[in-house]
Amino acid sequence: MQHVSCADTQKSILSAMKGHEMKLAVDQLGVYVLNRCLDHFAPDLTIELKKTLAAQSITLSRNRYGVISLRTLYNTAPESIQAMIRKSVFDHFPSVVYDQYGFYFLQHLVEPRVAECEASRRTIVELFCADIATFVRQKNAITIVEKCIDLCESDRMKLARALFSNSEVYHNMHDAEAFRLAVPRGNQFPSSRFA
Repeated sequence: MQHVSCADTQKSILSAMKGHEMKLAVDQLGVYVLNRCLDHFAPDLTIELKKTLAAQSITLSRNRYGVISLRTLYNTAPESIQAMIRKSVFDHFPSVVYDQYGFYFLQHLVEPRVAECEASRRTIVELFCADIATFVRQKNAITIVEKCIDLCESDRMKLARALFSNSEVYHNMHDAEAFRLAVPRGNQFPSSRFA
């Protein structure tokens, strides 16, 4: 009997998966197989798989199981592929943040110890501030921005300035979601200071 090396076995499995990556990524059981490959196979063997999945990051972010694949992909991918995923997600920020599964992935991006989490937090706050009148009424957007500002003082101050410099938002502070951001928590900014 001929001995088959671990690398040969991994290559065979990846070869059998070729063309079926997205089907596996969005399937309840397939996601488990795919994630095992991403987590445990030699990184040089999975680079094509990672590129294929990264090209579909928006589709993955909108699927119950796809978002799990996307999270594993992001955690195991080299910086160049992580940057590609972040760019895609941030280019489609409104649709991603409004989606229940996309929102889950955005939360992952801002977690401490996740690659480029500080840059992701800054980008999310900038995107939020750019269209604050719209996002301030959206629960998922508020929740993700709250998480960002809880982790970074400069983001908190930038958001406070944006909230109180936008007349539409300022005059509609009775809106529950806008109020959540304006009301001080702990030793955060006092809202009267920016009035």
